Amino acid sequence: KSAILLVLIIINTSLVMAVPEKNKVIRLLEGRHWELREGPFKRLGEGADQRLREIADNTSLTNYLRFRALIALSLYDNEETGAHLERHARSGDSSFARRGFSSLTRAFSRSEPDRVRKVAEHLMESPEAQLRIAAAREMRKIDPPAYRQFLQRESKAWVREAARE
Repeated sequence: KSAILLVLIIINTSLVMAVPEKNKVIRLLEGRHWELREGPFKRLGEGADQRLREIADNTSLTNYLRFRALIALSLYDNEETGAHLERHARSGDSSFARRGFSSLTRAFSRSEPDRVRKVAEHLMESPEAQLRIAAAREMRKIDPPAYRQFLQRESKAWVREAARE
């Protein structure tokens, strides 16, 4: 019995230790002149994306940390991260939607263009012009006919022009 208990404790400890500490991840998101660098995040090892998703969803944290966590999630192209970024891209909060969509496109445009296309189609109907522009620009790359349809139906000339840039 005690041997089984010891094995369970060791397994449980190793599972907990596989996910980096939240403070280590937050330290990588801080800094006045922050920019995304893949190396430090990859060195955190397995579970870093889980911590980043937790940080992005933590409403008690400052938004700049949450935004940076969403940006860093672009380094992880797994299903959990994809679903998380899709949820943020469809968020009613345009600040989170922009960052979620941007990271979704960086992580999944090549490997899962249909996933990105579905979210872009949704965002091209957004009342937020900046979201429509970002979605149209991405759609131009992955579905040119849908992009051209967007340009034909978009009522604001400045949005059409920005989508063409």
